Amino acid sequence: MPTPTIQFDRSQAQRLAFLLAQSVMPEEQKVAWLNLLPLMSQDQISRFMSVLEQEHGSYQEVSKALLADLEQTGSEMNQALDRLAAKERQEIEQYVQKLLHGTSST
Repeated sequence: MPTPTIQFDRSQAQRLAFLLAQSVMPEEQKVAWLNLLPLMSQDQISRFMSVLEQEHGSYQEVSKALLADLEQTGSEMNQALDRLAAKERQEIEQYVQKLLHGTSST
């Protein structure tokens, strides 16, 4: 029995290629799926794409959450550095004032 010809438009093929490239599955599995695609029915390909879409969506959500956490951490670090710089500046100003007014304890 010959393999049925699957009608797959260019945008679907591009989307499938994108999803497969973005997938977190190991490269060996990606290659195996690529080798299976010509043997799959349109329904099987659609279900496979649906799974890849779900994976991509989940990955995007995790990435957004991670990015938000990193931005928060960066903001907290910048605030801590600003406080440290202000403290150092104040200590230097106090030291200079002592030197200018001759109130050093030497």
